[in-house]
Amino acid sequence: MTSEDQTLLVAVDMIQPRDYDQQYNIGVEYGFKNILFLRGGYKLNYDEESFSLGFGLMYKNYRIDYAFSDFGDFLDSVHRFSFGFTID
Repeated sequence: MTSEDQTLLVAVDMIQPRDYDQQYNIGVEYGFKNILFLRGGYKLNYDEESFSLGFGLMYKNYRIDYAFSDFGDFLDSVHRFSFGFTID
């Protein structure tokens, strides 16, 4: 779904490892005015990982992203930050 001010991206992914059952990933990203992005995702049939939440901010050629992931008992909660830029 896209409009002048809003976008919605939905992604579904299936992985078939050789030594494990099929795994599925589902993700959603909502964008507002190509500045603010809200994200959520869920992993099915993983031993430790399950859900993730995040957001991103874009200004001109710069982008800042944050994500929170639950890794269960293995790593508990994981916070990820990233910074990016594009060169025109």
